[in-house]
Amino acid sequence: MVIWYFSSPSSGIIHLILAVKLVTESLMWVWEPPFKWEYPLLFDYLHVFSVVLTALMFPYGGSALVAFLSPGSITTPLITVTAALCFVTVIALETWSRCVRRKHGGIQAILEGSIQNAYFIPVFAGVNAFIEEAEYRGVILCALLSPDVAPNNPISISTKGIAACLFQAILFGLDHYHGGFPSGVSGFILVTGWGFVLGLLRCLSGGILLSYAIHIVADATIGFLVLRHRSKISDK
Repeated sequence: MVIWYFSSPSSGIIHLILAVKLVTESLMWVWEPPFKWEYPLLFDYLHVFSVVLTALMFPYGGSALVAFLSPGSITTPLITVTAALCFVTVIALETWSRCVRRKHGGIQAILEGSIQNAYFIPVFAGVNAFIEEAEYRGVILCALLSPDVAPNNPISISTKGIAACLFQAILFGLDHYHGGFPSGVSGFILVTGWGFVLGLLRCLSGGILLSYAIHIVADATIGFLVLRHRSKISDK
């Protein structure tokens, strides 16, 4: 895996993308801009914007974006897997929420400011899922799989594919460790495993539609859990 990574033609781009991501996220830990609490979700997505814009500076970025936006092959077996993963995702999030006794951490306050009522949940789920899929299953995964990625082109699960899926999943998990939903060590394990499966699904389908659908279900569930917790606090 290490030899393949450093000999890959896209390794220089990967290094730059990861450097931009790490610098931006480190800066976000100490930076207190005026809009941080007024527009918390905008601040929370700064690292995503930095990664996507950096990738788009290269010819690779445009082709990765086209490949990312392709829906992929929607077959009956993959739809069945997607439905099963949606069910498992909802159960896992509800179970984690119960295990932490509804103490979801800092993300609770951030999402409460954005999700005013149930009508906001579909908007939050659609936007957040798209942005996170664009960063991890889009820019980062496509960079690791380059030049094998093409619109609607399924990718066979090889050592390279598994390594790429695992790498982006670990980054995805780390991104949720400090302030995501779920968070902490348990959250990191859950999100990393989930991100790995989404990466495999993106490879097998050759597009983003199925992993995006699962992500929407996850974020809608998170929105519901946040709203339910706020309602219980208000009733006390």
